[in-house]
Amino acid sequence: MYTTLSFVLFIFQKNNLKDCFRSSFPDYGFLKWLLKNTTIQRKNKIYATKAGLKTIRIHDFRHTHASVLANSNINIQEIARRLGHARIEMTWNTYCHLYPKEEEKAIAVFNN
Repeated sequence: MYTTLSFVLFIFQKNNLKDCFRSSFPDYGFLKWLLKNTTIQRKNKIYATKAGLKTIRIHDFRHTHASVLANSNINIQEIARRLGHARIEMTWNTYCHLYPKEEEKAIAVFNN
């Protein structure tokens, strides 16, 4: 009898992980479910249910983290570093909508 982890490792060893995600892999649906049902996702669902909140994706926590930092006037370069982005352009293209007042601030500098 396999535990969840030992089963995943068995599949990996037998077929190599990239083969597990091919549609021709016979246990694709089960393996996808198995990998998707991680502890952090289960805890997220449990805590959201207990709090009476809608469950959000784990990735949405990352976006929220970046948004809170941007709205707190943290430099975009620091946000990019914290998110692990290799290029600041990636961060800027994703979060530039959080900086609508920057143009107003720049104009105010010269109007004063």
